[in-house]
Amino acid sequence: MALSILDYPLVTLAVCLVLFGAASFAGLRLRGLRPFDEGSKGEIDLVVNGTLTLLALIIGFSFSMAVTRFEQRKTNEAREANAIGTAYDQAGLLDAGDAATVRAALKRYLDERAAWYATSSYATARRLRERELATEEQLWTTVERAAKAHQTPIQALVVSGMSEVIDNAGDVDAAYLNRVPLAAWALMLVIAVFACILIGYSAPPAVSVFRGFVVLPFMFAIAFFLIADLDATRDGLIRVHPENLLQLQRQLDAPAPRAGLSHL
Repeated sequence: MALSILDYPLVTLAVCLVLFGAASFAGLRLRGLRPFDEGSKGEIDLVVNGTLTLLALIIGFSFSMAVTRFEQRKTNEAREANAIGTAYDQAGLLDAGDAATVRAALKRYLDERAAWYATSSYATARRLRERELATEEQLWTTVERAAKAHQTPIQALVVSGMSEVIDNAGDVDAAYLNRVPLAAWALMLVIAVFACILIGYSAPPAVSVFRGFVVLPFMFAIAFFLIADLDATRDGLIRVHPENLLQLQRQLDAPAPRAGLSHL
């Protein structure tokens, strides 16, 4: 997946601040070149208010999409921890040798998944995912061999649990690729730029530079930053932390034996 500035919310914030501030200043310069009479003030204010209302609706819609995607990533992390914990318990139904192999591989896989969530580097995440795929292959090969040797309902249960572990990882990958559409970002950006130009064009002559070219552009940029921060999967302030996976790690590393399937 090709990266863009939207994958780095702080860069998005800086770009938006410059762009929106420049748009407001351009609106002021346009007014100096093409001034309007006071009789047209009401019409211009109507256009400004309509543009700001539309911008607010688009920002709210995009924010809702970003929140939904963020919550989905959090839900997937919890489901993944539950699936790994259940598969770890079900591995005890295998023969002693296969059980030890599967549980050792699951603990390694758990460590890799927790590191995958925790890293802020896209390159590191790709390398970890490649290692995870190799571990998934080892896990599936082991349970497949055991199931073929003993075709019983118990073996089918183990296979089903391992299948869920692998499927959940695929669901996580899909959720991390499911971002706010670029068309929504483009629409927001165009409307925000036009809004800033109109604000600069309609500003009273005595308006201060701070009010005209800092406050509103800054507020718009903060809104864009928040959406980008929720939507970004690695960089940023708001991220999915592997709390459930780390809790499962502590439980598996504890000296006391686990009781049934009460892993989370």
